[in-house]
Amino acid sequence: DFNRTPIGSKQCSHSAFKVSVPLLPLTTSRVQAQWDVSEIREIAKKKGITKIYYTDLKSIEFILGTFRWQTIIVYGD
Repeated sequence: DFNRTPIGSKQCSHSAFKVSVPLLPLTTSRVQAQWDVSEIREIAKKKGITKIYYTDLKSIEFILGTFRWQTIIVYGD
């Protein structure tokens, strides 16, 4: 039940960028911004978060998907 999930007293965030440049007129190169579980835990640990309650993902995209800025926000105690 998400309504009963605590927010926690701490939060931290980490951003990644993606740029897609067409290699040929019919194809595109896709470089993805992504995080794995161990990286999220390391980011949280640096900010003193030992228990993660949930995360949010914020994405901003420009120029028809050519540039994307993604930020993951971690909430916990």
